[in-house]
Amino acid sequence: MNIRAYGSSLQISEEHKNISMTDEVEDKLVKFISSNEQAKQLTVTWFGGEPLLEFKRIVSLTKKMQALNLDYQADMITNGYLLTEKVVAMLPSLSISSLQITINGMKAVHDSRRCLKLGAPTFDRIYVL
Repeated sequence: MNIRAYGSSLQISEEHKNISMTDEVEDKLVKFISSNEQAKQLTVTWFGGEPLLEFKRIVSLTKKMQALNLDYQADMITNGYLLTEKVVAMLPSLSISSLQITINGMKAVHDSRRCLKLGAPTFDRIYVL
């Protein structure tokens, strides 16, 4: 996890288990989608936790989905902390046509709710004019 999110009604434990999709699950997902002969289009929204923590998996899955001869398109909801010029430059080739970057209010509010593990602020890295 790259940001710890705190909210008035949300309690987050200090222990976080990193659970990632395995290669086996990825292959089963692609096989499941390809087995649907009626499927002509696939739209994916990458979200949950922070999808950019698994950017390599997104790249791998996307390449496989694009090879299925479907009209494939995607978008992403991200906290924006891991967006780099390199990642942004790759988005069109991954058929990601839109991003939603979530911010928890103005700088002081955001930084009080979304800080790094050791408490460092994140707003200025995400929100660049």
